[in-house]
Amino acid sequence: MAIIDLVRWTPDGDQTIYAYRFPETNLSTYTQLIVQESQEAILFSKGQIVGKFGPGKHTLNTENLPILRSLYGLPFGKKNPFTAEVWFVNKLQPYNIDWSVNRMDIHDADYNTGIPLVARGRYGLKIINAERFLIKIVGARTSFDQKDLTDQFLGEFTTKTKSAIVQFMMSNKIGLKQISAHLDSISNHLRTTMLPFWENIGFDLKK
Repeated sequence: MAIIDLVRWTPDGDQTIYAYRFPETNLSTYTQLIVQESQEAILFSKGQIVGKFGPGKHTLNTENLPILRSLYGLPFGKKNPFTAEVWFVNKLQPYNIDWSVNRMDIHDADYNTGIPLVARGRYGLKIINAERFLIKIVGARTSFDQKDLTDQFLGEFTTKTKSAIVQFMMSNKIGLKQISAHLDSISNHLRTTMLPFWENIGFDLKK
């Protein structure tokens, strides 16, 4: 098969795409890799990460990828073919993920009764660990977008969000009449509680 001379990813204006796998894997030590300012590129070969590249133009030679010498026995300074998957990760800006909890039963101290509440909000996410993100959640896909993230984790982070809100309101004895005055505190508590969940899969939680 033909050897690829140039590897790059230019999104078609769809900023909800978190990661994209370049469709070809037949590379060489003369292949040029172009990484845009908003991206990080990670190469996988033989089941392991062989290189990570930030913005700029890079040659995929043994100087930039010394591990190729041991993986493929490639000599230094010559044009040699090898195979690798190239993943581009979009790290430009936060992505907004809407969430909603359809019902929470809160004991209201003012009325001394249980009151059903509905909560809605938005998480602002940004990829900070591309390696962890790719390994933990992208898997065998060819791309990963906002819908994939929502579909995969909606149930889990909605349950955790509901639990955090109920716990905060109960421990601080916040009743129905005080909710508006505590929205910032609830939001900050949610960030503190949910941050480890998102960091575990490579994201930072903005709000």
